Amino acid sequence: MPVIRQKQSVLNSPVGVARIDTGASQLWQQVAQTADTIRGIAVQDASRKAQIKGVDTAKAVEAERLTTINPESGEPEALTIPEGFGTIATDAYRNVVNQRFENSMDNELRLKAKELAIKHGRNPEAYGKAMSQYIESMSENAVGQYKQFVVENGTNYLASTKTNLQEKAMVRARAANANAIVASAEQSANSVYATALTGNYEQANEIGAAAIADVTNGSNSGLLKKGANQQTALEMRQNAARGAVEFTIGKAENSQQRAAIALAIRTRGNEMDGVPADLHDDIEYIVQNTDPGTINQVVQFAGVVSSPYDAVERDMIAASQVEAEARARRHEVQYGGSI
Repeated sequence: MPVIRQKQSVLNSPVGVARIDTGASQLWQQVAQTADTIRGIAVQDASRKAQIKGVDTAKAVEAERLTTINPESGEPEALTIPEGFGTIATDAYRNVVNQRFENSMDNELRLKAKELAIKHGRNPEAYGKAMSQYIESMSENAVGQYKQFVVENGTNYLASTKTNLQEKAMVRARAANANAIVASAEQSANSVYATALTGNYEQANEIGAAAIADVTNGSNSGLLKKGANQQTALEMRQNAARGAVEFTIGKAENSQQRAAIALAIRTRGNEMDGVPADLHDDIEYIVQNTDPGTINQVVQFAGVVSSPYDAVERDMIAASQVEAEARARRHEVQYGGSI
């Protein structure tokens, strides 16, 4: 029977050396990390304290030092860094001072603008000149960003405030122009009446037409409300009619003619019986300056104007009657009951 031989394999491998881990390296790593953390916390705390110190110091700076420019450095006097400040404290201090500088400059500009606006409020050009000179004086010694800030902010604020003053001046000017037109129209209305009262109707018409044109221009430009020219035209015609009525009635010889004039006006010239021929043109002018809405007022005015004449006429008639009766009595006494 065959013999089975067993093959034996031998593997060669390095012999491992067993080591005992005591944990010393990990301990030192932890110690180093802890030290770094403590140092980081200390640095952060120091930074925070330095920043707080810089901010607090900057906040405590007197206001006048913020806007006073150092002529040598061209920076605000307050930007002189306190001794002992590191980078962090210096940066914090500078940032706060810069912000306070800007706020203070803005405040100064507003206060000065308010002061000058009170003084030159009605003269925008004088305000602009005074404010420009003030801005120039503020930036005189400043350099760099500080000069630029003063000039830019001052110029922008000057532009906005001057524009506001100009707008107000324009409003006042428009109101003054409107008032002048209205006052002139009122004066013209009185002149139309006074001129028509003399019988100079052509000149009265010219005065009224000029006033109506002025008011029309004012209305078209927005100085006066719409329709102001129509109201003015009505007033001119009414005053012309009143003046003409008074002039015409003054030429009437008696109450019958005055009554005839009133009737002619009421009928718009259709009933002219009893009106003297030389008064027909007057009646025509009166009728031209009346309309259905004003005719009654003109007729009433004619009655008012006639009243004193009628009263005088009545007094004269009464006096004549008294005189006639007196003469009759004297005649009877002298010559008896019959002749």
